[in-house]
Amino acid sequence: GFTSLVPDDCAYAPMALGQFTNGVTVREMAQAYCAFVNDGVFTYSRTYTLVTDADGNVLLDNQPETIQAFSANTAHVMTYMLQNAVNRGTGTEAYLGIMPVAGKTGTTSDYKDRWFVGCTPYYVAAVWTGYDQPEYIRVSGNPAAQIFRKVMRPLHEGLEYKDFTWPYYIGGDTGIFGVKEEEDEEKDAEIETPDDTTEPGDNGGNSGGNTGGNTGNTGGGNNGGGNNGGGIDPNNPGGKDPNGNNPDGNNPDGNNPDGNNPGGNNPGGNNPGGNNPGGNGPDGNNPDGSKSNTPKTGDTRLIWLVIALAVIFVATFAATYYNRRKSKHHGA
Repeated sequence: GFTSLVPDDCAYAPMALGQFTNGVTVREMAQAYCAFVNDGVFTYSRTYTLVTDADGNVLLDNQPETIQAFSANTAHVMTYMLQNAVNRGTGTEAYLGIMPVAGKTGTTSDYKDRWFVGCTPYYVAAVWTGYDQPEYIRVSGNPAAQIFRKVMRPLHEGLEYKDFTWPYYIGGDTGIFGVKEEEDEEKDAEIETPDDTTEPGDNGGNSGGNTGGNTGNTGGGNNGGGNNGGGIDPNNPGGKDPNGNNPDGNNPDGNNPDGNNPGGNNPGGNNPGGNNPGGNGPDGNNPDGSKSNTPKTGDTRLIWLVIALAVIFVATFAATYYNRRKSKHHGA
């Protein structure tokens, strides 16, 4: 709606604080504030709406031109903040008492321009005070807000009291960082989608090998539950041949009783249950084999708590003992 902007005005300072290179008109400011009390719908200002002749024939029909400048939710939030500026902020001189007002004051450097733009549920008005040649305005208060009140209060006398409209729901996701529902769906899809790079046979091998211990070398051995049992060659459940290279392994009895394949390098892998029954130690590093013996977070915190309590106890005991010894020494 502003027609006087130049490229240099598209910067943080002028966009946030105003005072553009060529300024703005009160008409442009008034039409801008109309969007706040019309659910974010911006209406281009008009000098006239309809012109007819003496017989009522329409000569000029100037229909309003509108755009959705911002969401209704944004409009209501802005109106609420502007209403607080009038009720208990810098714009109290524009307070009407008989009708709610939402508006904002404006002041340029050295008080050379004084603004107030405000709206009610019925009307919008923009007031500027200043000189043709910018000069310090020597007046008490904000003359623009004072003029707004003097004009708007009589205009609203006798009108039915109305409040600004409010949405049923204020707040929510603005969408500037993405829509949360879409992000959740993407995460769910990542969890549910299997790794496409894994061969069909590898899934069984990895499952059979990893479940028994750290890898296929434990728990289920390299072949029995490892690379071949459900692994690289799904066509041979037990290894390279139906039961390995030979019925029980590379030799009639394999390298070990169960050969390299059906149960791994030894009856259950390198040892009865892989490297050990459940992993690297007697039961693996932990009873489940592949788990690390590093304490869990909760366990670590408990250990540190016990250590801290022990240190406090020792320090307290040492201090008490020292004080008693010192008292006895002085008493002696």
